[in-house]
Amino acid sequence: MDIRRTFRFFPACAFLVVLCLQSCRRDAALERALAFAGDNRRELEGVLLPYS
Repeated sequence: MDIRRTFRFFPACAFLVVLCLQSCRRDAALERALAFAGDNRRELEGVLLPYS
């Protein structure tokens, strides 16, 4: 019975791990986009600030 309880929560835990990994990956994409912004990086950061 304990094994069934453990496996019942496994999908939720796996989902949380994947979610955390995806958020780390999005930060890298954001940094890349800000790097491409060049001289406009400060202005772009100012626009994005209210959404963070």
